[in-house]
Amino acid sequence: MLKNKFTGTGVGADVVGEFINGELNGLGATPTQTGQFKEDKPFGYIIDNHNEVTYTNDDGDTTRLITVLDNGDIWIGDNFGILVRKDGSTSTGYKRIILEEYCND
Repeated sequence: MLKNKFTGTGVGADVVGEFINGELNGLGATPTQTGQFKEDKPFGYIIDNHNEVTYTNDDGDTTRLITVLDNGDIWIGDNFGILVRKDGSTSTGYKRIILEEYCND
């Protein structure tokens, strides 16, 4: 178990990563997320246990960049982006419209 105020590379019961003053800062992996952290919170690029890639900026705003949908298709973007289907075809547009039109079989 990591001690309070630990600084450096460390391994805890559930966490591996870079720590400053006992908090996950830098690259790390938890049971549900792998990527960049700042003050024990996601910061920068993260991939989670749902195969979603997100980016969190300095203000704490998070943008989902890549999502693997239940049917195997991939959505790249936030509210506006590209749907890449398993057959290789693509559609570009607003997520709500594209997913309603092409994924509600």
